[in-house]
Amino acid sequence: VLGMLALDAFYAMRRGDGGIKRVFANASAFLMAFAATLYAFWPLLWSDPLNLTEAFGTLSQHPTHAATLFRGERVRWPNIPWDYVPTWILITTPPAAPLLAALGIGRLARVRPARWRDALANSTFRFGLLALACLTLPVAAVVALNSNIYNGWRQMYFLYAPMCVLAAFGLRALADIPRPSVRAGSFAPVALGIGVAAVQMVQLHPYQNDYFNSLVDKSGLADRWQMDYWDTSYREAIEALLAMQPTGRVAVLGGSDLYYNLKIIPEDDRRRLNINPKFPSFRVSNLNRRNTAVWSREVYGVPIVYILDARAESAAAHRAAYAAARASEPVASAGGFDMYADGGKLAYAKEDCADEDARGWFALSIFPVDKSDLPKRTRDAGLEYEPIHFDFFDRGAIFDGKCIVVQNLPDFPISHIETWRYIPGESPLWSVLIPLDGYHERYRRALAS
Repeated sequence: VLGMLALDAFYAMRRGDGGIKRVFANASAFLMAFAATLYAFWPLLWSDPLNLTEAFGTLSQHPTHAATLFRGERVRWPNIPWDYVPTWILITTPPAAPLLAALGIGRLARVRPARWRDALANSTFRFGLLALACLTLPVAAVVALNSNIYNGWRQMYFLYAPMCVLAAFGLRALADIPRPSVRAGSFAPVALGIGVAAVQMVQLHPYQNDYFNSLVDKSGLADRWQMDYWDTSYREAIEALLAMQPTGRVAVLGGSDLYYNLKIIPEDDRRRLNINPKFPSFRVSNLNRRNTAVWSREVYGVPIVYILDARAESAAAHRAAYAAARASEPVASAGGFDMYADGGKLAYAKEDCADEDARGWFALSIFPVDKSDLPKRTRDAGLEYEPIHFDFFDRGAIFDGKCIVVQNLPDFPISHIETWRYIPGESPLWSVLIPLDGYHERYRRALAS
């Protein structure tokens, strides 16, 4: 860009028509707008405005080891194929764009070496060279630096702008065809390609980000290429799950993007969902589990998200946890619950469990043998115990009329535990103090033997 601005100034001075003032004003306006935009949208530079070198170094070798499906293989940095970005561009842009861009590059390349000086004097030609540099040099830099690119080519989407500029040069080349019939015949496939892409965008809505063009075999799409890496389909999956379970709490296991999608559904629906509990009833996943799916969303006939029925799996885990707890003596009992400390966990088990037992919260105050074992955040807060609060639905479930709630215990020796159950805004339903002096030491010795 700076080179092209310098050429603008050079040719303006050669013309001697006073155009240098206009060039200087345009360059100043551009550079100020560029700097303002750069800093406004790059928070890393706010604390150190001159830290462009470190920023460039960090982004050229970004310290994220995300795996991306590329041609049927999971690739990750530093083993990114050299053609990663060009391939993604070719298969995920409407064919008219790269084809016209190639035609535009050909138009620029037709200039004979002897005419380059005259060509450079043409501002339109210089703009074409600038677009070519903005398209090719970043790709060359990524290849040369072996930069960490992942999740398609989203870090390089800015390349689409110079590609479209070069495509405009390609359209101009078609417009300059002297024979009208040939010229019209050349524009027809371009118009058809743009029309087809527009129809596909409508058909894919709201998953246009999963667009692949005709160069890609759609039958094996999900097995060869990354799809819906932002998990935007999770919102529809959540809505479908709530429609399948119109009343009551719904325990669902899923990735972190489930939380983000919760922000854009009604609050009443949000309260009904219990995300990532110990014993989920359903799972939302983008992994290929067609055989156990009760719902899926397809793009190009390929599922990109599934709702999986996890009730049988959770019921089996629930029964196993209940049997394991009942195999030892309870350390305390209260409110109809027997409590077991075993295997680094505290389990609350109850026969003849009812929906009423799922109301409210459990709380633990865990007192260590040595206060120095407490986490730093707890010591900094001036507490002498580790506080833990959890919902029944987070850590437990009811199956076959039996309920069990399981909470992991810290890995330091415990003197005693105070635990209670309460409903917010009401008095505790019950509370009990459980001595566990040396419990973890005994547990570790048992494991070692």
